Amino acid sequence: MQRIIETILDSIIDTSVLFLENDMSINVLQNNDDFIFKDNKYHISAISFDGKLDLICILYMDDRLLKSIYKIFFSNKLNRQEEQEMLKELPKEVLNIVAGLSISKFPSPYRELIISPPFDIDHAKIKNLSSHNLFLSKSIKTDNGLFCLVYRSDAAAATSCVGFVRRRILLPNKSEVEIRYQ
Repeated sequence: MQRIIETILDSIIDTSVLFLENDMSINVLQNNDDFIFKDNKYHISAISFDGKLDLICILYMDDRLLKSIYKIFFSNKLNRQEEQEMLKELPKEVLNIVAGLSISKFPSPYRELIISPPFDIDHAKIKNLSSHNLFLSKSIKTDNGLFCLVYRSDAAAATSCVGFVRRRILLPNKSEVEIRYQ
């Protein structure tokens, strides 16, 4: 199972490198196999994959890289409030893009994973998740800052660590649906 998770992680990292270099014109300097979380220095978003394998993928992006990507996405000047809203949403959008594009590179039985909408995680909950020490991480160092992906298998445990509750509901047509809420 560890090897499959590493393959999925590598697929998303490879897609992230292509996204940064080709779409954002950001020079990638190196990839590392680990990442040390430092308090409040990063913009964080997460996404979960459910199905044959449950994973949560957390993106950490430092301020310099976020602002570089923001300038590429939004070449027009926005007012201060709009800019703050876009800066808050941008890590989720980037994670959604790279996760969605990379799923076709997953090992074939895992290409049918269901991807959640991206969601925010606050720094206190990240510390709680990090303290469980059950994750893999990779980072991409660029000219413009750091881009890191952390994966935690067993998304059910991970989402409960970050404040989500998962419930399965049986619908009248006998199909089952899972919902997540904070």
